[in-house]
Amino acid sequence: MKNIFLVISFTSLVLFSGCAPMQTKGYYTTSDSNTYVIMKQGVILSSKPIILRDNGTGTILGAVAGGVLGHQVGGGTGKTVATVAGSLLGAAAGNSLNQKQGEELIIKLNSGETIKAIVNSQYYRAGDKVTVELRGGKVTRISM
Repeated sequence: MKNIFLVISFTSLVLFSGCAPMQTKGYYTTSDSNTYVIMKQGVILSSKPIILRDNGTGTILGAVAGGVLGHQVGGGTGKTVATVAGSLLGAAAGNSLNQKQGEELIIKLNSGETIKAIVNSQYYRAGDKVTVELRGGKVTRISM
């Protein structure tokens, strides 16, 4: 029972630690120091809802956790079946946790350029005036 609790606790910590926002106002990482950001103003031309998936880490972690939990059940052939079933169910659960709602934004910058940005939010609308922060050729933040 103690092992099951530890596995569930560790799996939950790993899976849900990615839910914390990374770019909250006022919080930066050490890699942000001594860098510059190009800021450009523009207007959102269109916003399309999309599904964002990660690199499959949740699926793998879910399969491992499910397999470990399934292995705790039964004996002999039943243990093997439970391990396989646990792995499959864990992989399915981990995959569904990996999917987030996002937006594909088309932004007309005041400089005349039109860019497309993929963001993990859903609160922008066509006509919104925004500031786009660019670092190293990547959009790092969009704010109104």
